[in-house]
Amino acid sequence: MSTGLVYQVTIAKQSLVDVLGVSSSLLHIPVGLALFLAFGLGLRGSARRWPLSLASVSAIQLANEILDAVQWVRWTGEVNWAEAAWDAALTLWAPVLVVLALELR
Repeated sequence: MSTGLVYQVTIAKQSLVDVLGVSSSLLHIPVGLALFLAFGLGLRGSARRWPLSLASVSAIQLANEILDAVQWVRWTGEVNWAEAAWDAALTLWAPVLVVLALELR
């Protein structure tokens, strides 16, 4: 993975955290929900738009955690699995609840 790409993504994420004045972990909640809703609007014609939106957000979250893992290995020599799991939970909890509610109605 390109060192430049990982660095640029890390700097962009930190800049967003600094501008909004929130922790990087808590930023996962609104970003995950916003992406979920954006994909849902984009897939308006599909009968499975919400599960597909959840899958899309999950894929983006996985890519984000891979980038974070690369950074953690560079900084500390190991991946911070607890933080990765917490970030994934924060990103996906609201979209998962929406999909469950829509699928169970």
